[in-house]
Amino acid sequence: MKYSLFKNGLVFIVILLFIGTYINSVAGQYAIENSQLLLEKQCKSLEDWLFDIKIRTLMMIGRYPSFSGCIIKNDALVWSKGYGWARPGRRPTADTIYMAASISKTFTTTALLQLYEKKMFNLTDDVNRYLDFKVENPKFPGVNITFQMLLVH
Repeated sequence: MKYSLFKNGLVFIVILLFIGTYINSVAGQYAIENSQLLLEKQCKSLEDWLFDIKIRTLMMIGRYPSFSGCIIKNDALVWSKGYGWARPGRRPTADTIYMAASISKTFTTTALLQLYEKKMFNLTDDVNRYLDFKVENPKFPGVNITFQMLLVH
């Protein structure tokens, strides 16, 4: 009887070992797959964190109080975020609207130089030839205002 209990107990333990080994291998594979996913997520979040640090550093260097940006790839928005303070007590978002300020000069200059590349005017041309109103400097009434003058203003 003792031998029979021992034998049954031993068989039971061996069965548990086989089941445990099987469960452990399946769980181990699951753990490896989860670890890989977790590592990918951590690397992605590390990349995001490093990107955030770069933006915040550039904002500090340039003394920008606020920044909203986005990345568009293949006509799809892949990233957007706001940094700093849009106004006191209000954080910017991807939808925050900023005043244009002097940025319009950049777009105007680019557009004019694209027209210049297409030989639609010369930099030394009088701008009044292209406008339906007169532009004149009151302190220099006889001097033509040229595109070059406007672009270096």
